[in-house]
Amino acid sequence: MEIRKSLERAFKLLGIGENTSEFSDEELAKILAEKVEKLVDELESYKQQLEASAILLDSHVEELTRAYEELASIFEIFQISTRVDVNPRDLIVKLLETANNSIEAEFAGFVERSHEFRVFLNARTPEDIAALAYEYLKGEPHVVIRENVRIKATFVNTLMMVPVVGSKGFWGVIIFACKKRAPIFTSSDRKLVEALAQRLASLYDTQAYAVSYTHLRAHETSLHLVCRLLLE
Repeated sequence: MEIRKSLERAFKLLGIGENTSEFSDEELAKILAEKVEKLVDELESYKQQLEASAILLDSHVEELTRAYEELASIFEIFQISTRVDVNPRDLIVKLLETANNSIEAEFAGFVERSHEFRVFLNARTPEDIAALAYEYLKGEPHVVIRENVRIKATFVNTLMMVPVVGSKGFWGVIIFACKKRAPIFTSSDRKLVEALAQRLASLYDTQAYAVSYTHLRAHETSLHLVCRLLLE
């Protein structure tokens, strides 16, 4: 009798609607076992769904974090010195560091097209990488993103080169190589470096305009001076 009561109580707890009086103890135990097995399967399925949802949520959180870091870096890049009389070369290291805080590449640098100036954050940057930048500057400006590249004696698992082009010309190339925590440069990495290139280009353009204006003022005639003052 006690077994019967226990089985009937279990039926009620599990919400099983069968009329228990129609079944023997053995039949009730069998029905109960089948129901419990089904319930365990449903719980296991639900657990797997929860785990999949947790993984998906973690992925979304990671994507949002990366997006936030990218936007924060871009904002900082465009906030670095809004003065018009600044020399771009004085800001390049700070700009590269800001971008690389998000990208995390082993090597990051900038080479002017004039070959008069270059800078790399890592003092151990192989000369082959600088040589590649100089070779790149002989051609037309274009974005390069490649994986597993051999540059003479140097092998890099990732390579990104973005030109710095403004309204006054092709100023140089930004180069990132050997991303530390990923096998590829992402679209976010590219957007960030392109924002950096845009900022550098505006700095070089501003400097070029300033130099041109100073040159014109130094060589203006009396007639030009009168015309300029009238226009101002």
